[in-house]
Amino acid sequence: MRNYTIRVPDSNKPALRISGIKFERNPFEVLGSITLEKTKSLGGLPNYTVVDSDLYDCFPIGERFWNIGDMFCNSCNDNIHSYNWNNYTQAYEKLWHKSNMPIYSKHKIDDKHWKILIYKPSAIFDEPVFEMIEKRLHKVEFTI
Repeated sequence: MRNYTIRVPDSNKPALRISGIKFERNPFEVLGSITLEKTKSLGGLPNYTVVDSDLYDCFPIGERFWNIGDMFCNSCNDNIHSYNWNNYTQAYEKLWHKSNMPIYSKHKIDDKHWKILIYKPSAIFDEPVFEMIEKRLHKVEFTI
């Protein structure tokens, strides 16, 4: 049995992150993966660019983000600049757990690349996610 943690990495971003997963021995069903390249802007700030994606409708190749949490903000809205959070895209809704948020993990490939795994909505996540929501916790640990 292994311990895992589901957390809200940023309360302003519509996604939940799971940690404790070994990339080679992942027990959860993956819906899709995104490979990000980490670079720095002219001002020296880090940003991430999608270089490979199984989920093209949500995370197109070439799209850039300031941080990994921002990629979920961009993917959920047809026009991110409208800030109309009632306008979720149909492609984004397919990533949702029952909590209306996708669950993802991030894995460092090398110094410049990260692999983001988006997990298929599954009942295995229900108990820890809803415990976190009901008790207003920032993170919850669970074992499988």
